[in-house]
Amino acid sequence: MTSQEPGDLSEERVKRGAQEYLAERLSEEGLTEEQTLNRDAAIALAPAVWKRLAETVVSICQQWNAVTKEQPLSCQETRPAGPLQGQSTPTGFSLRC
Repeated sequence: MTSQEPGDLSEERVKRGAQEYLAERLSEEGLTEEQTLNRDAAIALAPAVWKRLAETVVSICQQWNAVTKEQPLSCQETRPAGPLQGQSTPTGFSLRC
């Protein structure tokens, strides 16, 4: 068994604490960068996602109406209101039954 001087133990604790601090800081910076990339990707992909959703809903309405030979579902594409208004987003949709 070796004996350590009190200074050696203190230096080791400081070194370990500094390493943990740096690891945490790098982890936080990595998360911040990842969050930024995710947000940017969501903003870039949102128009295509909303367009596909609107097309899918309109298609389902048309299929339903073709099967029932009635027009119980009416689909209209509209401009989004609220916080999306004025942004470069695709058309929204509303359904009336």
